[in-house]
Amino acid sequence: MTEIKRALIVGVSEYEKLPSLKSCETDAADMYKSLLGAGFEAANIRLIVEDIGHLAELKDPPTAEKPTIGNIKDAVTALKDDAGPDDSVVLFFSGHGINDGSDYLCPSGTRKDDLSGTAIPLKFVLEELDACQSDKINVLLDACRNELDQIASKSGAQEVRGLGDKSLIEGLQARQDLATLFSCRPGEKSYVIPGGEKGHGAFTEAVVRAIRDPELTTLRELADFAVVEVKAANDQFGTDRRQRPQLVTNDESQAADRNLYGDCLLYT
Repeated sequence: MTEIKRALIVGVSEYEKLPSLKSCETDAADMYKSLLGAGFEAANIRLIVEDIGHLAELKDPPTAEKPTIGNIKDAVTALKDDAGPDDSVVLFFSGHGINDGSDYLCPSGTRKDDLSGTAIPLKFVLEELDACQSDKINVLLDACRNELDQIASKSGAQEVRGLGDKSLIEGLQARQDLATLFSCRPGEKSYVIPGGEKGHGAFTEAVVRAIRDPELTTLRELADFAVVEVKAANDQFGTDRRQRPQLVTNDESQAADRNLYGDCLLYT
C-alpha cells in the first residue's frame, strides 16, 4: 500500500472560561506550513483553529474548523479510522492542558467545574491512537504542566494542575507504536517568545525549525534539538523561565527513532 502522511493540528488561543493564550493559533499555522514542506499533502492535514491567520496568504489557504470539543474528538476518531498500517501520523496540540486527577486537553469551551463534559480526556486521545492501524504515531503537546493554582479562570483561581502526572507518563511508555514530545516537564510552564503580532511558543518554534532541517528526521532528534533551542530562547528573558521539553516513549520500541515523515523527508 502507498504510504500517506496524515496530521491533525489543533491550536486553541481563545477560551470562554479559561484565560486566553497568545500564540497557539500562530503555532498551529506554523506547524501546518512546516508539515506541508515536509511532504504532507494539504488534503491529509486537518486543521482546527479559530482563525487561520497568516495561512490566508497561501495560494491555497486551508479550511479550518472551530476548536470545539465535538470537532476535536471527531477529528481524533477520524484520524484513527483513516490511517492505514503504512501511514505516518502526527498529532499536534497547542493550548491549555489540565489535570484534576485525570488529564484533559482543553477546547475553547472548557469549564473547570465540568471538565468531564467540556474538555477532552487525554485517555480518550491515547485509546483512539492505540486503535489506529499505523505503527508510526507521533504526538506533540505544547501545553503547560505547572502546579496547583497556576491556571486561573476569568472568574477566579482554579484548583487544577497542568497536564501530565506519573500515571500519564506510565501510560504513554506502555504504548509500543507511540512517541510523545511534551513542550516541558511536570511543574513547568510552556513559554511564549515575543515577536510578531502574537508571539511564538518557544517549543513549537524550535520544533518547526527542526522540521525544516533535513538532517533531523526522527522525533528523538527533534526533541534533542528542541531542548537546546528552547533553553536558549528562554534564557534571553531571565533564568526563571525553566522549560525543558520531554520525550516519552517505550524504551523497548523504536517509535521515537523512526522517520517522522515516513519513508523519506521531502522538505521544500
